[in-house]
Amino acid sequence: MEAAMITPQDALFQTRAFRAQRNAYMTGVALLLMGLLNRVYKYITAALQAEAEVSILKTQLRDVTAQLSVALSGKAEIQNKYDMVRREILSEDTVREVPSTQ
Repeated sequence: MEAAMITPQDALFQTRAFRAQRNAYMTGVALLLMGLLNRVYKYITAALQAEAEVSILKTQLRDVTAQLSVALSGKAEIQNKYDMVRREILSEDTVREVPSTQ
């Protein structure tokens, strides 16, 4: 049997075929990594936007809570004044109803 002789042209062809296949694999890996990186970037961006929205909502909640506190304290003051005026009116009515002993 005759041993297969590899000519320089065959070696060059095999080298080029190997490099082409390697480049195809590397391109696929690079595309896969770019896709993963893009997805991670989208998740990070969405998380940062959500964090900014939560910060805005916290600020709004703090403002509304302060307004509610002022409103409730105002309501308490009005209720106290109402109770005081009512007591005064009731006390005047009871004084008028008491018959004089003269």
